[in-house]
Amino acid sequence: MKFFIVALMAALPNSMAYNGEAFIFTSHEFKSVEMCQEFARQNMIPINMRLVKEFGPERPPQLISCVNEETVKKMMDPENGFVDKAKEDLI
Repeated sequence: MKFFIVALMAALPNSMAYNGEAFIFTSHEFKSVEMCQEFARQNMIPINMRLVKEFGPERPPQLISCVNEETVKKMMDPENGFVDKAKEDLI
């Protein structure tokens, strides 16, 4: 199973994203949740810098987590309202 780093961003008032917005880091895939978590811990500064670049300092992440591939695919479905295809990016 593959795991990815996913950030759930703070919602803005009057946001159209009713589930909140997510940012999926697709540049790295991990074979285990432990490997993903260790990478995220060691790279928290660049991860946060990328999120600030994308969303601005007024939209901090509410949660940064390691998520399995099946869940990521569900999140990327536009009907679920988590992620706009344009928001996928690399660290």
